[in-house]
Amino acid sequence: GGTPRRPRCEGSEHVMVSDDMFALETLPKSMVVQGAGYIGVEFACIMNGLGVDVTLNYRGDKILRGFDEDIRNHLTEEMRKQGIEFVLNTDIQKIKKDGDALSVHLDDGNIMKTDAVLSAIGRVSNFEGLNLEAAGVEVEQNGKIKIGDNFETNVPHVYAVGDIIEGLELTPVALAEGHILADQLLNPN
Repeated sequence: GGTPRRPRCEGSEHVMVSDDMFALETLPKSMVVQGAGYIGVEFACIMNGLGVDVTLNYRGDKILRGFDEDIRNHLTEEMRKQGIEFVLNTDIQKIKKDGDALSVHLDDGNIMKTDAVLSAIGRVSNFEGLNLEAAGVEVEQNGKIKIGDNFETNVPHVYAVGDIIEGLELTPVALAEGHILADQLLNPN
C-alpha cells in the first residue's frame, strides 16, 4: 500500500529513497539522510555502521516525532556517540551535482557537501491500478482510503489496511491490521 515520498526540491533527481538503498553497488563515503522518522533513523544507523559518514537532516528539533521523549533523547545521544551528525531545524531547498559530489543547500543558507542523499520523508499511499474510483471506494483529501469499523470501506465487502489508510505507516502495523481483519472475516467468534 505505500511508496516512498519523493522530495519536491530542485535537484531531487539526485536523491535516493529507501527502495534505492537495496540496489547500491558501492557504498558512498558520505551521506545526508533527510528525515528523522523510523526509516531515516534506521538507515542513518545502518549506513554509519557500514562506515559511511552520515549527517541526519531534519526540519524539526528532535528525531522520531511521536515516540517517547526519553527514547528520542537517549537515541540521539547514542547516535552522536557513534559519529552521526545532526543538522536540525532546517530543510533541504535544493541539491546540485558538483562533479562526483552533491551540494545540499539548506533553507538556513548553509551548504553541505556529500556523496549521496537519502530522502526518508515519509510514504504516500500507492493504490495505482486498482481503479478505486470505478469501484466507488472513497479516498480522503490526504490520499488515504476512508474506512469505518473493522477496516471496511464505504463499499460493502471491500476492506483496506496498511499504508493506504490513516495511521502509522510501518510494516508491523500493516501486518497486525491484516491479521486482525483476517481474524474478523474468517473467525467472527
